[in-house]
Amino acid sequence: SGGHFNPAVTVGVWVVGKIETLRAGLYVVTQIAGGIAGGLLLRAALPVGIWKASSLGATLVSHPAGITDLRAVLLEGILTFFLVFTVFAVAIDDRGVFKSLAGLPIGLVLTFDILMGGLLTGASMNPARTLGPAIAGGNYKDLWVYLVGPVSGSIVAATLYWFSFLRFREVSVPPTETPIGGGPEEDLPS
Repeated sequence: SGGHFNPAVTVGVWVVGKIETLRAGLYVVTQIAGGIAGGLLLRAALPVGIWKASSLGATLVSHPAGITDLRAVLLEGILTFFLVFTVFAVAIDDRGVFKSLAGLPIGLVLTFDILMGGLLTGASMNPARTLGPAIAGGNYKDLWVYLVGPVSGSIVAATLYWFSFLRFREVSVPPTETPIGGGPEEDLPS
């Protein structure tokens, strides 16, 4: 299935033609529906006072830290860039040696991204993860930041990876067999 779990990753994969448009659209719709369902389940599981106080874990820009909405978009874009570039390097690129271990470098990049941006923007990197709590809790503050930033970062990462490593990749041609004499036999004068 691809197992993207993240519309930003799916958009990046789609932009460079590694997934068909219909499949990408279905992935994104399903991912967003899953995020919303998760947010609604969380709202149903928590007492009203708790889910309202916690905003259901909504990702919000930390304005007291001096982070403007524009800076938050840029930061979410950069964080998502690192994520998507890594996904391409270890899971999309056919030359990946240890595809069965792709989760390890992806997880390490997610950890790095959360440590770097978690206190500033929540380090969402995933529009579905942000939409779920926003819709379930009715808190749409800064929502555009988490749609524009990750999708933009994903498009830049996918395009850069495509042009740097995939588009002009040499196609390996299997060698042809040559006779033991080193080449085709020639008619030699007697």
